[in-house]
Amino acid sequence: MSTLPQDHFDELSALMISQLRIKGRNFPAQVRRAGRLLPRRIRRDAKHLIESAKITQNPKLARMVDPTKTETAYRNIKLYLEDIDPRERRITQALNMLASIAIVLIVTVVLVAYVLVQRGYI
Repeated sequence: MSTLPQDHFDELSALMISQLRIKGRNFPAQVRRAGRLLPRRIRRDAKHLIESAKITQNPKLARMVDPTKTETAYRNIKLYLEDIDPRERRITQALNMLASIAIVLIVTVVLVAYVLVQRGYI
């Protein structure tokens, strides 16, 4: 019977909190809340870990779980979460928001100028 110990799930859960600021009751809840913050391959690996944990609760079904795939999924998720720089992520989010605001302002100024020119005020 090869399943990931609970401390692996606790470690991944702590990484989700520290790196992505995603809180939840447990790792599966955090993965659901993370959604598209996680790349598709990481979501797939997380889903595999969660399903493996459920399957291994039944001793007869536990033989169906591939231990190498489970360990690889764990390592992939851990490496991805450890590589995230929370400070850089916050800076990028702030810059993206400022860029969006700047684009809206530019488009608004251009439209107002266009309307003023069409009406003959400029």
